[in-house]
Amino acid sequence: WWIFKKVVDEAAKRGVYSIKLSWRGEPHLNKSIWKMVRYAKAAGITDVATLSNAESMKEKDLYELVDSGLDWVSFSVDGMKESYDKIRHPAKFDDFVEKVKKIIEIRNDRGKSKPLIRVQTIFSSIEHDPGEFFNFWDPLVDKVNFIADEDRADDMRNFPRDPDFVCPSPWQRMTVGFNGMVFPCVSDFLAR
Repeated sequence: WWIFKKVVDEAAKRGVYSIKLSWRGEPHLNKSIWKMVRYAKAAGITDVATLSNAESMKEKDLYELVDSGLDWVSFSVDGMKESYDKIRHPAKFDDFVEKVKKIIEIRNDRGKSKPLIRVQTIFSSIEHDPGEFFNFWDPLVDKVNFIADEDRADDMRNFPRDPDFVCPSPWQRMTVGFNGMVFPCVSDFLAR
């Protein structure tokens, strides 16, 4: 908690506009996540976001997501129905959809416009019918997105690197790990 407060206080003091409470893993496993969102908003961070697969979210979390002041959330969705159920087992697609609908209902009942809700998938899980994914989610959420698949396997350790490549991340964003370690590149999963 003290590391989080220190980073947020320094960021707010320097006029940082936006923070996203996530990097690798599920941020909602942290029991202080809603306290963290509230703290960042109270400190003056304009745009506070997170991502989730929503699997660990209970009904109280759906209310907290709306009431905490969160500006947007991106939900990771691995395809549709059977594909989702297989990839996210034991999670169920229909349960996930109900959680998203409940968040929107809570947001609307409270007369709020935030948090904005985005669903995002990797392309390989919808490539057989991307229209199905888009047509299902577009009427429900604020933004529908897909991303290219990435291979982050251990064998990437020996992948040849371009010595002239300069990661643009340090000029755009800073990645701070749970322990305060700063990663100069947002894609530096192995801390190299």
